[in-house]
Amino acid sequence: MHIVIIPAWYQASEEGHVGIFVRDIAENYALAGHQVSVICFHIDKDNTEKTIKTDCKGFVEYYHYVNKRRQIRKKALLYFEQYVLLNGQPDIINTHGLSALGWVKKIKIKFKIAIVHTEHLSAIMNNRLTLKLRLQTYFYYRRADHIIAVSRLLAANISKLTNTPVTFISGMVHQDFFAPVLSDAIKQRVSMACVSDLDQRKGHILLLEALSILKNREMEFELHLIGDGPEEETMKSYVQEHSLGEEVIFHGRTKREEVIGVLENCELYVSASRLESFGSHIAEGLAMGLYVVTTDCKSPEFYINDENGVIVHEFDAIILADAIELAILEHEVYSKNIIRTSIEEIAAPKVVIPQIEDIFDLYSV
Repeated sequence: MHIVIIPAWYQASEEGHVGIFVRDIAENYALAGHQVSVICFHIDKDNTEKTIKTDCKGFVEYYHYVNKRRQIRKKALLYFEQYVLLNGQPDIINTHGLSALGWVKKIKIKFKIAIVHTEHLSAIMNNRLTLKLRLQTYFYYRRADHIIAVSRLLAANISKLTNTPVTFISGMVHQDFFAPVLSDAIKQRVSMACVSDLDQRKGHILLLEALSILKNREMEFELHLIGDGPEEETMKSYVQEHSLGEEVIFHGRTKREEVIGVLENCELYVSASRLESFGSHIAEGLAMGLYVVTTDCKSPEFYINDENGVIVHEFDAIILADAIELAILEHEVYSKNIIRTSIEEIAAPKVVIPQIEDIFDLYSV
């Protein structure tokens, strides 16, 4: 099958690990034997058009640059026409992210290609949508022939907004996270990890407050924070002011192999995120065999259970600290392989990709 992915936002692998889930999906379509192209748009007046043949056979990235975001809607059809002249007409268009549906209206009208939309917009996890977002979902979702939602709650919320068919298919965890051999060796000092953008939505200050409480209780631990963002300096100041410098390690934005290297040496995965459409970083922690302590960010309810983690329903530093403390004290009883299996059965590529292919088969030319 010839698949074209048009994402609302796209990050190449060399830019770091966080946010490359669309690329992971594209790569796994190609590994399943499909011809796959990503046509992505970036706002950068100084850059030039480029095509990248990736290391994965059958997977090509096309980068287009515009001066302003509103130009994408005008130029999307032109770029798609150029693509078809070079590569032939695809069997299916797979859009990712709500904005992408705003760019494909003319493409669908001219080429009569079915659009299967994959939604992972966390704002839709919240029932209190802005008027603008309600209008966008109303008009944009009508352009899709089918919508894939990456969590159960997201699927339920989207179904309230549109008559377009909606199917829940779990978000995917890249195969690299299932590769390392896991060890249940016991360490004196428990290591924890959190991998995400350092911004307010991820609740890192709440997490640091909980860790400060744990330090005052004389708990021994270390936290590896992987990622960057606007809250980084605020977080570093908090760490310094609360004497957490020995416990909290900032790694910055890193590539996947470095993330896996850190997770291999941890026992727990912690998160204080407020809203996640799937929670890729949490699921990746599970794939590395890490017991999860996370706040109620809505999506993980379908893959967190008594054997692999706990969801803290109150956004309260003391309650979060209590949950992390209990996980530290009991970490010796958790089986990394059981934890890995719990997410592998739901979110591994070998499980997710065939389900998506079944949807594509309903609409492909």
